[in-house]
Amino acid sequence: MSLNHGQRLALNLDAHLVLDAGAGTGKTKTIVERVIEHYLAPVQRASLLLPRPARPGRLAGGMIIDGEAERVDLNEWSGLLPTEVVVLTFTNAAAEELKHRLRKALSALRAGSTSGDADDRADSRIPVQGLPDQFRMLLEDAPIGTIDSFFSRLISSYRPLLSERVSKEQISTAEKITLETLAVNTAWRLSSNRNRHGIAIDAGIPQEMVEPFFDARSRLSQTLGSTATCRKVVRGLLTRSVFLEGVVNALGDDSGEIPEAALREAFTAWLDLDRVIEVLERLQEPIQCWFDMMRGAGMTAKIDPDTRLAALAEHLNLPTPSSTWEALVRIFHLHRIICSHNGMTNGGGAALFRNNAKVLPSGYLPPGRAPKWERGHKTAPSISTDLNAISERANLIWSEPEHVFERQMAFIVGNIDTSRPAQMLSTHPIRAPRIDLPTSYSSNGLPKVQRFDLEQETRMLNDLCVVQKATAEILSKLKSERDLHDFEDTAESVGDLLLARCPKVCRIKLYSPKVVSALDKIDHEQPWSDHHIDAALELSRQAIDNPNEFGLSSVGDAELAHADLVSRVEILQRIRRRYMAMIIDEAQDVNPRQWKLLSRLWGKRQRVAGDPPDENLEWEPTICYVGDLKQSIYLFRQAQVATFHRYAEHLRRINEYEFDTVRVFQGKNALRTDEWSRDPRALHETFVRASMMSAGHRKALVPEVRFDVTDPSLPLPLGEISNRRAGHVRLAINYRTSKGLLKVMNRWWHDVFDPRHQTFSRADWYAKHQQLHACDGRSDEQGVLEWLLPVGPTTVSMVPEDLVDPIDPFQHGKPDRKLLESTLIVERIRALIQGSDCIIGTASGNHSHVEEGNPVDPGDIMVLLPTRKLRDQIVAGLRAHGIPVQADKEGDLLSRQVITPLMGLVQFLARPDHRHHAAWVARSVLVGMNDSMMDEYLRDAPRGSNLISRLIEQAVSEDQKALFRQWENCARSGRILEALELTADYSDLLVAHPTANDRTDVASFIAMVNDARLEVGGDSVMLADRLMIVKDQGDSAEARTLTSAGSVRLMTIHKSKGLQSKVVILADAFGESLTKATHENQDRLIVSPNIFGVHPKPWPDASEDPISSVWNLSTLLNQSQRHAEARRLLYVAATRAEERLIISGSPRGAAWINGEGIRLDIVQGATPSFGPMLIESMRQSAHRENIESPWLSGEEDVGIPATTPKKYTLTIDPLSVQHNLQIGEKDGIGMRIYHSPDCFQDRSQPKTVIQTITEIEEVLSTLDEAESVSLSPPEVHDVLTSDLTPAGLDVAQSCMRRHWFQRHIGLQGEVVRLVRNPDSESGLPPPNVFGSIVHRLVEIGAPSPARDSSSIPLPVDWTTDSASRWEGDELEAVLPGIFDELLTGSADRDLTADAVRSMIQVLRDSPLGRFLIEEEGKWGRLDGVRTELPFGFEITVKGSPIEVESWSPWGSRTHLTSEHAQGRFSGLVDLVVAYSDEETSRILPIDLKTEDAYLLWDPPESIEGTLLEVPDNGDLTDAEKEILSKHRHQLVMYHLALVRLEEVRKKAGLIPRTVERPAVWVGISGRLVQMGKSLFEQTLLDLDHLIHELVRIDHGGYANPDAFPRLPLKHAETCHSCPFSRGSLPICGPGNS
Repeated sequence: MSLNHGQRLALNLDAHLVLDAGAGTGKTKTIVERVIEHYLAPVQRASLLLPRPARPGRLAGGMIIDGEAERVDLNEWSGLLPTEVVVLTFTNAAAEELKHRLRKALSALRAGSTSGDADDRADSRIPVQGLPDQFRMLLEDAPIGTIDSFFSRLISSYRPLLSERVSKEQISTAEKITLETLAVNTAWRLSSNRNRHGIAIDAGIPQEMVEPFFDARSRLSQTLGSTATCRKVVRGLLTRSVFLEGVVNALGDDSGEIPEAALREAFTAWLDLDRVIEVLERLQEPIQCWFDMMRGAGMTAKIDPDTRLAALAEHLNLPTPSSTWEALVRIFHLHRIICSHNGMTNGGGAALFRNNAKVLPSGYLPPGRAPKWERGHKTAPSISTDLNAISERANLIWSEPEHVFERQMAFIVGNIDTSRPAQMLSTHPIRAPRIDLPTSYSSNGLPKVQRFDLEQETRMLNDLCVVQKATAEILSKLKSERDLHDFEDTAESVGDLLLARCPKVCRIKLYSPKVVSALDKIDHEQPWSDHHIDAALELSRQAIDNPNEFGLSSVGDAELAHADLVSRVEILQRIRRRYMAMIIDEAQDVNPRQWKLLSRLWGKRQRVAGDPPDENLEWEPTICYVGDLKQSIYLFRQAQVATFHRYAEHLRRINEYEFDTVRVFQGKNALRTDEWSRDPRALHETFVRASMMSAGHRKALVPEVRFDVTDPSLPLPLGEISNRRAGHVRLAINYRTSKGLLKVMNRWWHDVFDPRHQTFSRADWYAKHQQLHACDGRSDEQGVLEWLLPVGPTTVSMVPEDLVDPIDPFQHGKPDRKLLESTLIVERIRALIQGSDCIIGTASGNHSHVEEGNPVDPGDIMVLLPTRKLRDQIVAGLRAHGIPVQADKEGDLLSRQVITPLMGLVQFLARPDHRHHAAWVARSVLVGMNDSMMDEYLRDAPRGSNLISRLIEQAVSEDQKALFRQWENCARSGRILEALELTADYSDLLVAHPTANDRTDVASFIAMVNDARLEVGGDSVMLADRLMIVKDQGDSAEARTLTSAGSVRLMTIHKSKGLQSKVVILADAFGESLTKATHENQDRLIVSPNIFGVHPKPWPDASEDPISSVWNLSTLLNQSQRHAEARRLLYVAATRAEERLIISGSPRGAAWINGEGIRLDIVQGATPSFGPMLIESMRQSAHRENIESPWLSGEEDVGIPATTPKKYTLTIDPLSVQHNLQIGEKDGIGMRIYHSPDCFQDRSQPKTVIQTITEIEEVLSTLDEAESVSLSPPEVHDVLTSDLTPAGLDVAQSCMRRHWFQRHIGLQGEVVRLVRNPDSESGLPPPNVFGSIVHRLVEIGAPSPARDSSSIPLPVDWTTDSASRWEGDELEAVLPGIFDELLTGSADRDLTADAVRSMIQVLRDSPLGRFLIEEEGKWGRLDGVRTELPFGFEITVKGSPIEVESWSPWGSRTHLTSEHAQGRFSGLVDLVVAYSDEETSRILPIDLKTEDAYLLWDPPESIEGTLLEVPDNGDLTDAEKEILSKHRHQLVMYHLALVRLEEVRKKAGLIPRTVERPAVWVGISGRLVQMGKSLFEQTLLDLDHLIHELVRIDHGGYANPDAFPRLPLKHAETCHSCPFSRGSLPICGPGNS
């Protein structure tokens, strides 16, 4: 394909370009050609103006097969290299396609004279044949891919510079949802008690944000009315962070807060003053007529003050409004003057908003009596008829659809404006009363409707921002702790690397606050500018002279910070130097954050001696971005059309500046002029090599591509020349669609993108119509347009009783529009594939015959679905006919039919006594119970019984019974993953869902469950709840879709982007959910690119929500953008078609009228759908051309532009449009309307379900049941992993049998109560609760020293300079809150308080307690204290091989073996103390133990042998040795955790501390008991074997407890403390020996 004129203009390498490439205009080929020219052109803007990056010289190896003489020294090459040209596109598939085309193009290049033949790629600019090979080799490392992959690659070498902790793994979708939910829940659970702010800091919230966060959270809880709503809103903000960031950048001040003035301006930013004044005058005109008539009748001679008439008189005499705000307030005031009292008060006067405003009731101003606002005039019987006529006209005008939007905006603005009409009675309400916050929980006694004023609205938005930022910080820490990152983190890291803000790693510890603030003040309008960096560098230099003024402690710190900033700036400039040109494909779908970060690469680059002179370029690399605003359909991914517009304006301005100032565009040999751009394939006077002179075609090729020339038969639209001159090139020749079909589409787009559909008249998110023209190769093709318009029965008819007879929805049962449409689509596809002829029904009762011709290959048919409602029906219908089909699986994995039974099974295994979950599974294909079986299964089941056990009794076969037994075993031991894998292998799940996609979905679900299992630590209930949360969020993983070669393709319109097909069926054209804001209304949150808001509801019991103008504005803005995108979706869908476009669907009530045709009731709803859009476009076209047409309703006025009525009726005779669509297109085509499956000849009935089952049974009966199955040898695995706990190690060491009960079969022990003696009842809580209370008091009450610069640095939360809270009023103040949180309802609070005080006093007065309080003592000087220190690490050990067996109904086998076992540990160290003396700095892990607490208040007669015993010589007592031995593994794990933390500090260049052997702080004696060296070393030696055995147990290495005999009698004490040997039915105990 040779290049057309527009594509030649797109090869302009001497200017920045925006290519406006309509559908099918060959943009990918154009991009490839432009990239090749970047490689080959010796003369271009980038090579002449920019310094050359480092280059590899002569490449060798790889794909290069030419000798040394056939290679070019790339340092001498004047063109650009593949590694210097960035090419970015939207999907990985598109990137691979682009690379593939570039490889082909480079492979076709050869050295030689240019022939001019489009198929001959000989090029005289190639000096040797090896050059294209060198390019191909470099192409493998070229920056060609998606924006996300480019960003990931950009930061890969700099991760240590950007974060203290480098994440290793990309987060999965399920993990992301899980962590977002966890972050939100954490944010709402944090205590606002000032004494516990440290917990918020530990959670990840920066210290300076903690108090603002709690204040904002408190206010939002009041405003939104419930914690659940708050959490839902905040999670929504997390997922829409790009738009949120854009709004804050646009409206916020330097501090990031949104001021009232900015919010006020936002209300009118997208409105046109002239339009609002026009509406005001239109609404005011009948009111003026009324007033003039009253004046003529003498009714206004004397007007009493403070009356409606007085107010109206003054209002009508006001001058024309000077601002949009004022004009809207005028409409609001006018409505308040002329509407009734109820109209002003009901719903806060929302009649103005809801289009039911009743004005001038009964022909007069509304009456009123004191203290109501009086009308101020008497009735005028002589003119009452005329007044009533004016009233009717006024009400008609006030309810016209054309004015709805402006009236809505008037209501929104009027409710936050503070003015009142002159002469309005001061006691008369003009707007609902302002809500008082904080308010009561109930709305009782409050006004029915209240409103938020501007100050409250602003505070609400700022509170949302604060809470979102804090929650995002929590989420960031959660991901960091798990070594995970997502695209949000990648974008933040890119922003840090490219200095789009202050790098996070420098924000607190390194840079001064002033420098941080300067770096954060990037110019959001021109983000490529480095002015903020220049300001920061200057401040950084000043800080060296006066560090204290800048918040730094020393000159050294200031110099270090300055050196770091200089280094980062140099890195940025070196990165920029790498890239000479950038091409961005699908630019309309790039979101604002991506635009900002990409443009950071366009600023000043590194320059060294010998580089070209700096031309002070605003954009240094040559930028080209390609897109089509009409194809912007990713608003839900936060892509924004407005950004495309804004960057296009910048591009034009920068091109004009360069043209006027840059030397290469001046003089005789200028690279471009204002009349033409240069074709780089032609020779240029500045670069002519002797070998080129023989290239006749190259010299003959016209180098000047003129702006005022176009292709033959193509018009040159007004403004096109100036656009081309400024760098805006439009591609208008379509190579995809047949000419006749394209002409009809052009008629559609003329109306679909008509400006009258634009509500916000100054908004920049609307697309404009651009005419497309068929290429020469398509000019003789007419194409085919069809409408599948299902017309079914109008009444309910009988359904066949015989299961062998299929049900025809066009004849049987109740009419179902969706079923009718899917049936008709299936029949049409069948007819196309078979090549069957068709008949078109006519109003006369005859038929028109249509010859189809050749059959269509299934792979040439694409079905596009606006929603997924019809997908499953169409797929089932096609498969019933044996037609191959591949359905795109976009959407929630957890909502798939094949996954629903597995989801139920997970819930059932987690809660085996839950009747709903049992029914879920029993009715599914996994079990297959009918109603009677279900009734028998559940009716007599005792409440709380194990319903899995009961299910075993109901099994219908031995194989099924064996599977259910395994479910029971897996449920007991929490082996959910194993149960799912067995179910997938041995149930009927994949028999009922047999497709490859179903199997892929099951694999994806099991992988998701595994990820979630690791996240929750294996707990079955938490796992089940986590999956339900993910499902309810409606945002889970997308399943993988297989290739669809040779199959009918079903997909959403979004997935079809970039694709094309010979036949395209646009289904569900009359669907009503296309643009409904269902999720926004449910979430009570809208975040658009322009504003965000929440739907506040402070009182759950209120009948009406308060009025929020921000919410109402957000709703209108979101609705406008969704409607605009719906029109673009229609464009994308229709333009996928090459030869045949089939529209499918019918409006409600469509019916066949004999003698007339098909009657259609067309409704233009609040949410537009495709069908009404297309019909309206054809009605408009016919009216515009002034022709008779069945698309006209008959109510159009000739010569007057037709408006769009809300509802009208058409009657279409299919014959009337078969050959001519009758929309005024001379060379267009007709439309074939098929209303029934009988329109397709050779119609066949699909198989019924019973027929399919019979066929399967016949196949199964032929199988050899005795046929053996060969088994593969067991797989050797690298390492087997288990999640273990430090405390669990000691439990297992004391009794491995107890550990087996807990881990392998999931048994839980009973709770032991804390009693003074075994025989007396007590009001004290259980020991674990008592211990938690004491631990919490130690956590929040432990003293902490001030930071000391002379000691080895510690984290800030170790040195908070806080006093002890272990006594007096401080202790009494915190006890109630802790009891509320932890104490059970049955415990005696006073008794518990006395017991807690006793133990805290012992701890406080102990040597360790005094050392912590006094900060010095026998250990030296206290440096820092940390309570509840979190940790996590792994230990991998080697031992005898662990064999993992798998189960089947016919036996088990070993399928996996490994010698290596890994235990993953996490937990909290109760107390860590850092201290030092003159020689060493040490850190000591301490575990607080509250065992035997009752001895404090009920001491024994002799304390010998108890933990109360304190020897005089300081040695350890037997009881103390026992407690150390009992918890030795837990203590050693705490020690190892600190050792690892200190190793991390050492690697980071910090001085580590010596980790001391761990100790126990005995609660009842206060003694600090440190582990001895021999016990410590022996425990370390025992650790490997113990971990290996525990991992073996977790992986099923021991099938029953007999592998671990009962403990002998001499260890009976251990058994007495075990929950499995106590209670009424003990299951274990000491043995007999």
